[in-house]
Amino acid sequence: MRHLLTLLALAVPPTLAAADTHVVTTTNANFTPGIVVIEVGDTVQWTYDPFNLHTVTEGTGGVLTGNEAFHSDLNGSIQTFSVTFDEAFLAAHPRTDNRYEYYCIPHYHMAMWGQIIVDIPEAEPFCAGDGFDGTLCPCGNETAFGAGEGCRNSTGVGAILSANGSLEHATDDLSLVLSQARPLQPAVFLQGASQLSLPFKDGKLCVGSPTERMEIVFLDAAGAGETVESIVTNGNVPAPGAIRYYQAWYRDPQVSVCGTGSNFSSGLVVEWV
Repeated sequence: MRHLLTLLALAVPPTLAAADTHVVTTTNANFTPGIVVIEVGDTVQWTYDPFNLHTVTEGTGGVLTGNEAFHSDLNGSIQTFSVTFDEAFLAAHPRTDNRYEYYCIPHYHMAMWGQIIVDIPEAEPFCAGDGFDGTLCPCGNETAFGAGEGCRNSTGVGAILSANGSLEHATDDLSLVLSQARPLQPAVFLQGASQLSLPFKDGKLCVGSPTERMEIVFLDAAGAGETVESIVTNGNVPAPGAIRYYQAWYRDPQVSVCGTGSNFSSGLVVEWV
């Protein structure tokens, strides 16, 4: 695997993401804006309308039940009210699709309603073996367009990299899952700080310098395996906001399509939060 180091590109420095504050005004009988899309860790602040008394009450029923994720009056004494939608809040108050509907009790009958939608980041696939990114597989072993697989291996399909867990840097519960690789063979999970797209071995190398070899996993009889060690630690991920690229390099000996004895999965892009 020493040949890998000779193919790596320059590093892309990580950037740090800052949490935002979104202001919702209460004017007459309206929350403005009525729908706010935010990211994990952002804060929503509601401001007082001096001409009306309002509440900011999570739910849809128009009546307090005691099960609200948040509730506050807005009046001359309480002129602003804020909620930070961080991981702890989401875990304590889970809602379908991370959508938090709310209303004003005095003006419920006037349809004074609003929504907060928390956009949960997910690992994004890239580096498929279908040639869509302009790089073909080494020996015509492309996979079906849109299948999300790496270049075709000796089983007739390409390997897929997916993820379990969150992208929360502090939680560090993300795991990488390899499927459709060659059964009963070792695989090494790679991390890069930059993105490539180079034909290499039987597949495409898509993680660039600086790289980390994070963990070796021996695949099961279905050609699947999952990381169990800390990705943040093994990958030296510095902080929230860092963008990293992931891929698995697995053995495909003797009967590999291009005859090199190994192949690569599709890739994942993770922006840590």
